[in-house]
Amino acid sequence: MKKKLLLSAIIGTFSNLVFAQTSARSDINTAISNWIIPILGFLFIVGTVITILHNMDGIRGKAGADQKEAWFNVGQTVVYILVGISIIYFVVSKVTAISFTV
Repeated sequence: MKKKLLLSAIIGTFSNLVFAQTSARSDINTAISNWIIPILGFLFIVGTVITILHNMDGIRGKAGADQKEAWFNVGQTVVYILVGISIIYFVVSKVTAISFTV
């Protein structure tokens, strides 16, 4: 009787671990959609604003600065920010696609 009780307790524990995997995966996907994507969008906006503020004299044409060069710098930085965010998103999507087995 004790062996059956112990065996059923062990099986129950392992079955809970197996079912917890799907719950953990959905929790990870929820965290990604609720936190990481908005944070990446926020970083894009902040990076763009900082770049524009940094090149403000050039954009206005003050102190002999060239407007074309200033806007080119802004565009180049925005492209770098987009590439960085794309790489981060790619890594996050690959991490969420990993299946964990026990």
